Parts: sequence; structure tokens; C-alpha cells
Amino acid sequence: MNNIENIINQTGYWRVIIKPSEYKEQIKSFAECKDIMENITVSFRGWNFPHVDINMIDNMSNWIEMSTNISHLPQYKEYWKFFLSGQFAFKGAFVEDYMVTDIESNSHLVYSNPDNLTHKYLSILSALYRVTEIFEFASRLIEKQVLKNKFSISISLINTQNRMLFFWDRARDLRKQSICKIERIDYKKGFAVQGFSNNKLDYANSCTQHIFERFGWDRYPGNIFKEEQLKLVEKRL
Repeated sequence: MNNIENIINQTGYWRVIIKPSEYKEQIKSFAECKDIMENITVSFRGWNFPHVDINMIDNMSNWIEMSTNISHLPQYKEYWKFFLSGQFAFKGAFVEDYMVTDIESNSHLVYSNPDNLTHKYLSILSALYRVTEIFEFASRLIEKQVLKNKFSISISLINTQNRMLFFWDRARDLRKQSICKIERIDYKKGFAVQGFSNNKLDYANSCTQHIFERFGWDRYPGNIFKEEQLKLVEKRL
């Protein structure tokens, strides 16, 4: 385990694995791996997924990897691997764990429940955006013919116990606290390449619902969040 993984493990974090159903080293070279990553990183908002700096990528035995730990942007800590087989693995800290003071000062929380805060948070819209970016990234792997038949997407949120959902927008309120009671949330689903890209937003919406239900939020506004997804992918945020 490298140093950045140790740092990420001290916070809450996302873990993502996109894996072809059959193992085969189909990418011919590390140079091709780097070209693919540089061309399919998802840049819908201020920080891309995954973050790619071609000059910071290392070649390993059968994969390339990159870590991000920028002193002037401490909330962005992540680590990813991209294998010659087409498998992609990502680990990234919850940015909210580096913004607790700002969250408690500027979100609706300080107004709605000032005396009952958990000091561990997950932004509702940021989580929706992250999941949407993951499914968009998988779609781009398909476009590059890295994923050719069936594949799986695994998404885990680690260190979620006593973590609270919130909106940055003070005009939005969940009416009651939505706090996760379990240490981790896991989602895994298999997909066929055919038709995936046409349905990626719906798949991401369903995955986000799966996550938020583990926070006790049973009335998930799927139709409203579809519009939020469109704003993201159309860069209207």
C-alpha cells in the first residue's frame, strides 16, 4: 500500500472498480493505456474524473497508475490504476472530510439542526455527480473498445457510519436528518456493452438511489435528479 492510500484510508472514500468479464491483456502497450486515459477522463465540472496528468503516470508490471495529493487543493486525494486488461480501479477521499467547517457554516445544516451534527458529511448533489461521472467513464471505455462484451461496475463508499447527507443550497432541506448506520455501502452490477451508453444516466440514477437509501432516505426524487444529471453532462452547473 502506498502513502496516498494510507492518507485516503484515514477519511471516508470512494472505491470504484470497472472490470471486463473476461481477463485478457488486450491493450498493447503502456503508451496506449496513457492515451486512453488522457482521452476519456470525464471533465463535466471543476475537477475531472479520474484526474489525469500524463506527466505523473507511472508504469508498473501490467498496469499504469497515478496518485493525486496537491498541497493547495487538500480535498482532492485520489489514486487510480488502469490495467492492460482494461480493468480500472479508483480510490478517492470524500472531499467533504476536508470541508467540515465550511459545510457546518454555509450549508442548510447550521439552520436546520445546529445542535445535532455528526461532523461527517456527504453532499447529495456531489455524490450524484460522482456516480454519473463513473458511469460516463465506463461508457467512454466502451467507445474506445476497451470494454467489448460484458463487464461489471463496483462502487463502495467506505467510512459511512454516522455520516449525514446534506445540500449546500440553504433553500433545500431533507426535513429530517439522513444518517448512515453502516460502515460501508456497496453496489455491484453486471452490464452488457450493447445499450449501456443509451441508458447510462438511468443506471447512475439507480445506483445513487441505492446509496442514499442506505442513509435512510426512502423518498428519493429520481425524476428531479435526472434534471440535475442533464445539467451536469451538458455543463450547465
